Amino acid sequence: MRAEKRALRQAVLARREALGEPARQAASRRIAERLLELPEFRAARGVHCFLSLPVEVDTATIFAACAAAGKATFVPVQIQAERSLVCVAWAPGDPTVAGPFGVREPAPDRRVRADEAAIDLVLAPGAAFDRTGNRLGYGMGYYDGFLKRLADRQGSAGWSAPRLIASPPVVALAFAVQVVDAVPADPWDIRVPVILTEEGVLRVSLGGT
Repeated sequence: MRAEKRALRQAVLARREALGEPARQAASRRIAERLLELPEFRAARGVHCFLSLPVEVDTATIFAACAAAGKATFVPVQIQAERSLVCVAWAPGDPTVAGPFGVREPAPDRRVRADEAAIDLVLAPGAAFDRTGNRLGYGMGYYDGFLKRLADRQGSAGWSAPRLIASPPVVALAFAVQVVDAVPADPWDIRVPVILTEEGVLRVSLGGT
């Protein structure tokens, strides 16, 4: 399974890289436009979003839209010793530093750990996704643990199907080339209910496995 995941991750990330910067930026703008139309985004008061790497869906416009709408924004900080994520408050213009794997994170002296109950929308990254909501991350398992923790806070209301999160709403942001026929999944891998690309919104049916 590990080798299968690694091979798929490498193949999909190579396709994402091959898009080129102009195409990624154009697709990112379309994804942001679609996101702002989603009911999950309109209803959210507290949005957890990732600070994007250059090859990922650019989230700068999304953070700006949240600020303009008066939404609180939170970002992940990696705790490598625990292989986990914590969530801290962050807003556009706040200082950042390079964290593990080159991911930008709030400056250490500006990190205020958030009350996770304030998160009512999660915008998640990933390497590859399939139409049943399976998500292939970057190989560290940080987001699987984070998403499970958030859903477990909601009890039975947190899950709508095996491994498929119901609450808080989770929307994965990806380019269309990152959606594949099937993502290999271990029993602990978390499924996401919505995948948003420049081509449209993919909602996972409750009967998906």
